[in-house]
Amino acid sequence: MAKSTRDFHKRELGYALACLDKAMQRTLDLKIMFDEASGVDPMSDTYVADLQAAMPKHPHAQYAMLLHASIMAALQSQSFLHQFAKFAWGKVPPKVERWTNTGQDYKKAHEQ
Repeated sequence: MAKSTRDFHKRELGYALACLDKAMQRTLDLKIMFDEASGVDPMSDTYVADLQAAMPKHPHAQYAMLLHASIMAALQSQSFLHQFAKFAWGKVPPKVERWTNTGQDYKKAHEQ
C-alpha cells in the first residue's frame, strides 16, 4: 500500500508503464502476423518503404503499417513518462515494478 501521495503517484505511473509494455507486446504479436501475410521482412533496413510499396498489392501491409505506427507511438509515450518521472522524482528505477509492488524482488522479500 502506498504510504504517501507521492508513493501513490509513483505506483500509478508504474502501472501506466506496465500497461504500455503489455500493449506493445500484444500489438507486436499482431504486427508479426500481418508482416508475414504481407510478405515484408520486418528486419529489413527499408521496412517502412517496403510496407508502403506493398500496400497496393496487399491490404495487410496497411494494417502492418498502422500497427507499426501504434508501437512507435507507445514507445514515445513511454519515453515521455520516463522523462516525467525524472523531472518529478529525480529518477526511474531500473525495474518499475518496484513502484507497483508487483515485481519478483517485492514478492521474494515478502515470502519470508
